[in-house]
This record gives sequence, C-alpha cells and structure tokens, in this order.
Amino acid sequence: MSTQKSPNFTKWLKRIIVILIFLEIVYLTLFNIFLNTSDAQKRINTIEPDKFQIQWESAWTPYPFRIHAKNLTIKGNSGSKEWQADVHTASATLSLPSLMRHEVKVCNVKLKDITYTRQAATSAAAPLTAINNEDNNSLTGAVEGDEKKKSPWDFVLSGVKICGHHTLKSSRLAGVLEGKIDTDLEINTKNGLLSVGDGKISITINTLKNDKDQEIVKEGKIESRFTISPVAFKEKRRGELLPYLALDAAITAQMKNLDIFDTHLKKSRGIGLSGKGALKCAIHLKNGKLLPGSRLQIDADKLSAAKRDYMLRGDGKIIASVTQKHPETLEGKILFANFQAYRLGTEHAPGDKTETMLFRG
Repeated sequence: MSTQKSPNFTKWLKRIIVILIFLEIVYLTLFNIFLNTSDAQKRINTIEPDKFQIQWESAWTPYPFRIHAKNLTIKGNSGSKEWQADVHTASATLSLPSLMRHEVKVCNVKLKDITYTRQAATSAAAPLTAINNEDNNSLTGAVEGDEKKKSPWDFVLSGVKICGHHTLKSSRLAGVLEGKIDTDLEINTKNGLLSVGDGKISITINTLKNDKDQEIVKEGKIESRFTISPVAFKEKRRGELLPYLALDAAITAQMKNLDIFDTHLKKSRGIGLSGKGALKCAIHLKNGKLLPGSRLQIDADKLSAAKRDYMLRGDGKIIASVTQKHPETLEGKILFANFQAYRLGTEHAPGDKTETMLFRG
C-alpha cells in the first residue's frame, strides 16, 4: 500500500508547488503593475484626504503583503502648520484582511534618508483635498455624498525603524542628522489615540542652525529610550503630551552659541546669556516630571552673563540639576572660574552698549 501512495503523494506535492509558483507569478505581475499606476496612489489618498497625501516614484512587492517604495513623499497639515516628509526608500508589511474591517495595519516599517520640512500654512495654499481632485472625484464621489456615514479608518503601526542621513527644516531650526530611531508606534485615528512602546534613539547631530542661519550645535550625540502612554493626541498640544512621556536620555554636543538658554533665562530671570562650550546632559523623565539625577552642564570658555546694567565675562559653567535633596526643584547656577565685571552703558545709536570694566575675579 505504501508503494502505491508514494507516487500519488509526490504527484500532488509537485502540483501544489506548481500552483504556488503560478500564484506567486500572478501576484508579482498584477500587484507590481498596480503599485506603479496612478490609480494606486489615488485610492490611498482617499483614505484621509483632509489629513495627508502620499506620492511615490516607484514601488514593488517581492512577496505577498511586503511593499517597497522609492522617493516617497508624504504631505500633511496639523492646525496652522504644513509639513512634508521626503523619504528616499521605504518598506512595510501590510495586513490585507484588516482592510475588510476598515483598518490599515502596517508593521515592520523601515524608512531611510528623510528630509522633513515644517512651516506655517499659507493662506494661498490649496487644501490637501484639492490635490489630484479631478482624479479622485470618480473614487470619492459616492462617499462624499454621504459624509456622515463614512466611518474613520483605524491606523495601527508597529516596529517602525528610521535610519540613514536626515535633514530637518522649520521656521526656527534647520539641521543635518544621521542615525536611527527604533520604536513601536501605534496611532488609532478612530479614537484619536497615540502610544509609543520601547522607543530607542541613537542620533548624531552634524549641525543645527537657528532662523538667522547661525550654527547652534555641532557634533552632537543623543542616546535615548522612551515610551508614551496612550494619549488622545488630537485633543492635546505639544506641552500637554509631557505627562504621558517616560524618557531616559544622554546628550552631548558642542554648543556654538547659547541662544536656546538665553531666550529662556531672559523670560524667567531677566538674565542675558551668550557664549559657547561643551554640553553634557542626562535627562530622566516620568509622567512629565524631571527625576533626581537629571543634570545639564555646559563648560564654556567664552561665557557672558548680563543682568540690567552689569555683565560678567570669562570662563565658566552653567549647571542645572534635580537632586535627591530637592526632587521637586530644578536648581540652576552659573559659576565662573575667572571673570571680568563690566558696567553697561548706552551709546547714542539705538542698541549699542558701552562696557566699562569694574574689576576682575
């Protein structure tokens, strides 16, 4: 009996293999053609047309549910801001069964070489829904006619990895970075919840400039682990997300100017700060509160601190820390190893200051 079953088993096994190969060829042919047609982009852009638009130069799928794209562009808006992310290469695994439940589940997302820009929305700018509006009419006409019955899509992302060379541009900052971010990100547009689990950041800041094209940071390094508890991000502003954030970070950098600290100290203490030096920082954050052990120190060889009509200039340190003795207080101090004290006066030209040395220390 076994000798009779063996040939049949081999025959059926060959048939199954041939069928699987045939299905793979059909899948590769149909889906790779579809991904490189304009219709694929139109259909995706009808999911949340008011929130974002996606375009890509080319895309392909090597096996079922895995998709790769080249020169991917994502445009969106958030309140009064417009943003755009240009990604050199991207890949992700898509769950097709979830689409039947009006869900988009994406996992094992990998993004490489990102250019991110963010700016104030211009009044003359066309809304996102106007992009490819004529092409989308045939796909969205029936849905737009019954907008109230349209159920929102549920987006779930996990296993997001970002690596490579990145560029950041905004109205206040511009920078060049490289490194990687690895995290489990979940966004649910149905209930507006966002969460991050087991986030890891390892980033090198090559350069960071302010809106005056002045270099702020050079040769910076950020190593961090973080999580964000589920939060209704649509109802929160950036500052209101802090109570949901847990973070441990180590930061080192060469500060080319101290504008970031100068702005804060002028508002809170009336102290003007300028100079440059080496930054070393450890941050421990839980539920939006700094924990003991958090410490920032800048060793500056050219440091100036001014208050009202007086100024100190010399080699010094800026230290801010949270200690076990005073866990609820962020203690700050400016220490000088050697300094010169000046009295500031006003010249005839607006904004000009004279410096009269008083003593050395």
